[in-house]
Amino acid sequence: MTKRRARWSAVSGGALAVFLVAGGVWLVRSADVRAGSPEASAPAPETARSAEPPRYELTVDLGRVQGRGVTEKVRPWRLATSAEAVQRTMTELYSAGFVDPGLWAEGRFPTLFELFAPDVRRDVLRRVGDLTLGRAARHLDAVQPLRARLDVRFLLDRAGRPILALAGMEFAGQGLAHGAEISVRHEGD
Repeated sequence: MTKRRARWSAVSGGALAVFLVAGGVWLVRSADVRAGSPEASAPAPETARSAEPPRYELTVDLGRVQGRGVTEKVRPWRLATSAEAVQRTMTELYSAGFVDPGLWAEGRFPTLFELFAPDVRRDVLRRVGDLTLGRAARHLDAVQPLRARLDVRFLLDRAGRPILALAGMEFAGQGLAHGAEISVRHEGD
């Protein structure tokens, strides 16, 4: 790993830890469950629960990319490689925290920490509920992603290299919990 890539990794990991904490998770039962529909609110038969939960693939759409240098704004196309790196990291983060039930580990999310620089992992541990499904993961069988959009703003050094990325993420999915459907939403800055 080059020094530049290592520095970028540490900076982006730290930034993700700090800025995603502003996010929140909203879980809302579907209209059938809220209305008290017996079909939707009744637990699924034991045979259905023992089946392997569905696995979904997350695709994060890269939205607006902006860059600001010391003296000027930078064209988004010059930031494409850095924006794609942030997009890959956010895809991994949201896959581990929201989409892949095999990585939830009863709400502990152990693979999540690998995405952050070592010096911020302790903060991530304290804020795992803000960065993931949190305790709700214990009650969900799967989450099907419906929308994932990422906007990124970069601060650049004098040479035009990114030194800080600010990511804004919107995620919406359909959670499955023993036959019920639950809307899952998360926004993080």
